[in-house]
Amino acid sequence: MGNILRFTYHPRLRRLLVHPAAIGAYDPRTFNQQSAPIVRNQALAKLDALEAALSAIPLESYQQVPEFSQQIDRAVKKEMDQAKLKGTTPLPPEIADAAVRRFVRAWFYEAITSSTWRVQKFGNIRPGFFLTAATLLEAASRRAVKSATDKPLSVYVAAKDAINASYDARQAEAAATFKRAAEAAERKRAAALDAAIKRTPPVQETSTSLQGEAALTVPPGDFTIIAEDTTTDQHLRWSIPVPRDRASPPTIELTDANALKATVTTIASAAPQPTYPKAAGLSETDRAEYNLRYGSRLLKSWASASLLRGALPVGDDLELLDSPMGFAFQLRAESTNVFNTLRMTDNDMAARFFKDILAPYLQALPSDLRTTGGSQAFEAVSLRVAGRKKSFADQYAVGERFVLTYTFRVADVESYAKQIIDAQQLLDRSHITHDQVGRITVKLVAAQ
Repeated sequence: MGNILRFTYHPRLRRLLVHPAAIGAYDPRTFNQQSAPIVRNQALAKLDALEAALSAIPLESYQQVPEFSQQIDRAVKKEMDQAKLKGTTPLPPEIADAAVRRFVRAWFYEAITSSTWRVQKFGNIRPGFFLTAATLLEAASRRAVKSATDKPLSVYVAAKDAINASYDARQAEAAATFKRAAEAAERKRAAALDAAIKRTPPVQETSTSLQGEAALTVPPGDFTIIAEDTTTDQHLRWSIPVPRDRASPPTIELTDANALKATVTTIASAAPQPTYPKAAGLSETDRAEYNLRYGSRLLKSWASASLLRGALPVGDDLELLDSPMGFAFQLRAESTNVFNTLRMTDNDMAARFFKDILAPYLQALPSDLRTTGGSQAFEAVSLRVAGRKKSFADQYAVGERFVLTYTFRVADVESYAKQIIDAQQLLDRSHITHDQVGRITVKLVAAQ
């Protein structure tokens, strides 16, 4: 194990690291390092953007930092000598700006040419520290905002759950009362039918398949056809009078339209189907509530599954989206592996990601959802894994980045976890995309 080095810097340096010229206007609710001037400049490359942003920081800000005092004074002196100005002369703005640019150029040159991380002339402060500070500031801002909003959100969620629990209890009580009455009515109906059949036996009885036909011989007089569908859970019933005037044999079609209205037992036993929101229509409060309810457990399990298998989890929140499989949460990771394209195809790489990272996570996912009360919260789960590939024939080549997105129905994941379906069946039912080619199929048998 290597030693951990800790450094203490002057508070004025800390203020310099978050100067508006470097990070822009700061708002903890919206700060994004990718939008900071040190990173984002459409006209400049990344390193040039950093240099331009640091050159925009006023001279006075650098002069207040003890680690930079010697080098910034030297830059000022050189600019004054070049402009033939005396030390007592007030420093013109253009000279101050030129001194800052000279200082920053010397700083960058020292950092680039140094064979170690140390930049002794500049207090061992590398320009890249500004990028690191922006990254840490973004993470700290998110934690601070989340900490500030989680407490009132928790109170809101608890109150909402209490109202829903009360409503559910009343609804369950009403449903039970209605079901008891419906069953009693059904028994009474059945008894009445039995008594009627005993008094007046049917003229004719027959049965047929759902799409079949049946011929009935009905003598003259007033008669009614009584029918019941016992092949589906709808249990449709019909009571259709036969016309007295039957010059020719009538054809009577039994359809949903001429069936009797739903019976009380059918209404009482109907199971409600879960409904899901559209991610595009969720408010920020809605998204925060999903993260508060389910995010911690799901993200923790994903971090464990990915870190143990050479991947780094990305993001601190659940991403909610409208996937091809319905309303889903998405988790992301960056693999540290580089695949050899001389030996592995895209199918091999996708299969490797599934077996190494996704399969262990998916086997534990139903338990995580049940623990958080989220078994019915999502229709699907989307797992997005990025990796790199290159030909190992060129040892100096930079790996080409690719992204695979696997989307599974939660119901299929539950079947997989219970070993009702195997891994290949789960993949066959999923939706998998490769950012370079679009949707793909993954075959485990063909993979190396």
